[in-house]
Amino acid sequence: MADVKQLTSQDIERIATNGIIANFEKDKSITPICMLLDKDNKLAVFPTIVNSVEDKEHLSNVLIPSAIQQTGASVLALISEAWMSEPKKEKDALKASLLENGMIKPSEDPDRKEVIILTIETIASSKMIMWSIIREENEEPRLELNASLDKDVELRGRYSNLLTKFKPTSN
Repeated sequence: MADVKQLTSQDIERIATNGIIANFEKDKSITPICMLLDKDNKLAVFPTIVNSVEDKEHLSNVLIPSAIQQTGASVLALISEAWMSEPKKEKDALKASLLENGMIKPSEDPDRKEVIILTIETIASSKMIMWSIIREENEEPRLELNASLDKDVELRGRYSNLLTKFKPTSN
């Protein structure tokens, strides 16, 4: 029997990125999913479709942590759609402050952007890749790479740092 290659976070990134692009090209949307690479190098994938703030809280505080604990995950990848706001602090300091303090939700910002986010975490590192969804009149929606952040960047948000926060304890 041939040796099976051990999957890495880079493999998960490649699989997820290719899936995002292929699904968006085909369906003009994505299915939010969670991917976990377990302690035995097996890949677990499950949908993370949410319809309310309560669903999001349950997903980030119960379902994903439980999956991390049960699988002994070493890699966590999340694919999601989101609204994003990027006020220029020097141009709109009040709006920037209200967004940072949670007084305005990005979904309520008239200047919001629609994005797809891929977050990949290991115990030692995290990376985020973001694509803007460009919707122009009389044209098919398309993806545009917005940002790729890794290494020393602190990722913030409901679904950030979950692997580190809920990593399995050693027996």
